[in-house]
Amino acid sequence: TSISLKPDGKSFIVGTEFSQRYSVDISTFTPELRETCHFGEIHDVCFPKKSSEIFVTASEQDIRVWSVSKKQELLRINVPNTTCYAVDIMPCGGSIVSAWSDGKIRSFYPESGKLQFMIPDAHSDAVRSLAICNCEGDGSSLWYLVSGGNDGTVRFWRINEKHQTMVHSMKEHRGAVNSIVCNADGSQAASASADGSCIIWDLHKGVRIHALYEPTVFNSVCYHPDESQYITGSANNKIGFWDAYDGSPIRFITGGEDDITCLDIHSEGKIFVSGGADKNVNVWHYDDGKLVSSGKGHSGKISKVTLSPDQKIVVSVGSAGGIFIWE
Repeated sequence: TSISLKPDGKSFIVGTEFSQRYSVDISTFTPELRETCHFGEIHDVCFPKKSSEIFVTASEQDIRVWSVSKKQELLRINVPNTTCYAVDIMPCGGSIVSAWSDGKIRSFYPESGKLQFMIPDAHSDAVRSLAICNCEGDGSSLWYLVSGGNDGTVRFWRINEKHQTMVHSMKEHRGAVNSIVCNADGSQAASASADGSCIIWDLHKGVRIHALYEPTVFNSVCYHPDESQYITGSANNKIGFWDAYDGSPIRFITGGEDDITCLDIHSEGKIFVSGGADKNVNVWHYDDGKLVSSGKGHSGKISKVTLSPDQKIVVSVGSAGGIFIWE
């Protein structure tokens, strides 16, 4: 799709429609792959909980593992003719779990990229969100997973090496579940939906604890680290703060000029990060609700922002297929 001659005149750079950049030696016409990236929208990004050196992205037809220091692709996991909407990593780093447009949940080994297990028909439509709730400890062979579907269902799964069993299926949302997160001990989950509701679930009982309502589309939800509040990002460009005791609204702030699509919060709860359709990555002071700093660079809607475990960098991804690393 593009070509440029290098200043030395001995080689030229070529860019392809699959977002790969090659250096070609003019004398031999031998191509050398220099850089790669996703060629479609990136829907999700996450770090392993104990490492800030690598992160994983989810996009059209593949999942990729990246090095932060080298800014290079380390591993590519291809699943043709389907889209990955969400990805999460086991706390021990033993599995990359992913949600796909064909209604399947797939788990892969992070070293080889080989399929570890697959849950067919996890949802009747696309699986839009998921989160690992490791109730039995980091290194346990028994762990739990919660997923949200395009059909509005939230499902809680018991996972071990040989069997994947659905524990609860909860259907209260009437729209797609855009985001789902677990609390620290994995006993609760919060799901944000396109139907204008955000529901807090008791995962052991499979029942609703609270429901948050607004006449808008909820795109993202986060627990405050002390779990006293929830914060939500919605399509009316508002960031909402909610009381975890009774689910009542505390306050709303204007988060940007367009939809707020994603949120992530610092481990100490003092600041949080937002991204939206206005293409800006914003850092906010939690207590004051004031904008601390803003980053511009994306050429399309931001799909996801995430803080690294050491809290030193933010990675943002978006509809244009770009990956941005911010200090």
